[in-house]
Amino acid sequence: MAAPETARHITERELDETRFPETAESARLLLSEIMSERLGDPETPEPPLTVDVRRSAGRHRWSVIDRGRPQVPAGMRSTALDQIADAWGVSRRAGLTRTWFELRSRR
Repeated sequence: MAAPETARHITERELDETRFPETAESARLLLSEIMSERLGDPETPEPPLTVDVRRSAGRHRWSVIDRGRPQVPAGMRSTALDQIADAWGVSRRAGLTRTWFELRSRR
């Protein structure tokens, strides 16, 4: 499966399972951008790639987790994160890279 198609498939599955309609469109765009970048990086093993979502204190925190090297999204992807996400970042711990973003609940 090609990187964009894989990203769309995982994103749609996660959005269907979590049922966060108030942030769904923004999350869909940002998850797709991050996953396309992570899956398109030749140094990111494919799979495993995990999507995690947490809700707390009126925020949704979405994370894409993989074993690839830490890499800050570039170009249009970082612009989308800057303009849409309330916060975002990249971290590395225990051999895993986590690219995450937060969206405030609009309710």
